[in-house]
Amino acid sequence: MNYAAPWWLPGGNLQTIWPALYAQRVPGAPVQFRRERWDAPDGDFVDLDWLEPASTGSARTGESRAHPAGAQAVRPELGEGPPLLVLFHGLEGSSRSHYAEAFAGFARDHGLPYVVPHFRGCSGELNRGNGARR
Repeated sequence: MNYAAPWWLPGGNLQTIWPALYAQRVPGAPVQFRRERWDAPDGDFVDLDWLEPASTGSARTGESRAHPAGAQAVRPELGEGPPLLVLFHGLEGSSRSHYAEAFAGFARDHGLPYVVPHFRGCSGELNRGNGARR
């Protein structure tokens, strides 16, 4: 399998920068997430942002919102219904990254459950573990 870059967007650097600056984030209403927090055995935590279905989402702001930790998650019953889409974001990314929101919009429009687990320190809150940056 060979990849041929478009003539107007050669090279990996431009292919990374162009969508971040010019790609449409999500057509239609902004995507909404509900945050779930998992406490880790080492005293730290991992946050997961679950996509709210289109019928429960609210378009009050022009950007995606993650609800406060501890809010009830919109988690599907595993093993029933459509497959769960899980996106592991890039280095220093989050559910607010342009590509995460684009996938969330696709999932919402197709009725698919979707979650973004955040790597430690990437959910917008400093982690509690000894290795967290302060």
